[in-house]
Amino acid sequence: LMKRACAFLYSEKAYFNQGNGIHQTLEPQLENISGYVSLGQDYITLHDAILKQKKDELIAGTKNIRDSKGKISTNEVSGYLFQKKANKWKRGYYSVEDNSLFRIKANSKDSTRIQISLVNLLLATIRPARDTERRFCFEIVSPADNFIFQADN
Repeated sequence: LMKRACAFLYSEKAYFNQGNGIHQTLEPQLENISGYVSLGQDYITLHDAILKQKKDELIAGTKNIRDSKGKISTNEVSGYLFQKKANKWKRGYYSVEDNSLFRIKANSKDSTRIQISLVNLLLATIRPARDTERRFCFEIVSPADNFIFQADN
């Protein structure tokens, strides 16, 4: 019985020595990986700071742009677009103001206009529309929704 107990203890010692040896050989690699993770976190922090600065510059730049006559322009663009909803195209009046896209609806009761905010364009991607049979189509992809529009020209 004592021989079996000693044999068991020797086998356990060999097993744990082997595990310890593997751990010691992996220790430098784990330190390298830890260094890479730390560098990645530093890069992400720096990249986020640069993006925030560029965003702030972009926002500040679009609010105070002067036109050819020297007047401050607010960069408002508006006009008619066709919007695709459920495989049907509906014409509407849209406006881009302060980096947001609005749909303008006329109130028939008191002849006022209602602005409906659709999407913040700073958070969206604008690209040519795919799978459309019409010309001059573009797609606005935002975290919340996707829109497909067609311009007249």
